[in-house]
Amino acid sequence: MEPLVTSAESTQHGTVQLEGEIDMHTVPSLEAAFASIVAGGGPICVDMANVTFIDSAGLHFLARLAKNGAAPLTLLNVPTRVVRVMEIVGMTDLPSIELRNEA
Repeated sequence: MEPLVTSAESTQHGTVQLEGEIDMHTVPSLEAAFASIVAGGGPICVDMANVTFIDSAGLHFLARLAKNGAAPLTLLNVPTRVVRVMEIVGMTDLPSIELRNEA
């Protein structure tokens, strides 16, 4: 299943919303969708509330976003199952990634 990028441009809050799976099959389209945002050099904020799955390619994609951003990569509303995978590989300890829940 292709991920759905509901906003590849900066919204009023600068947040990009993702839905679906982030895996080896969908990362290339995500990289293309995020290219202009990364090139802009500003902070990157991603709402992941509707992400259903992430694999190592997806984690690597997020790590590259964090590395290439001008500020910490902010991940909003990350599902518990995705947070758990990020904890296992140590991504939640990286200073370049900030996890926040907005209710």
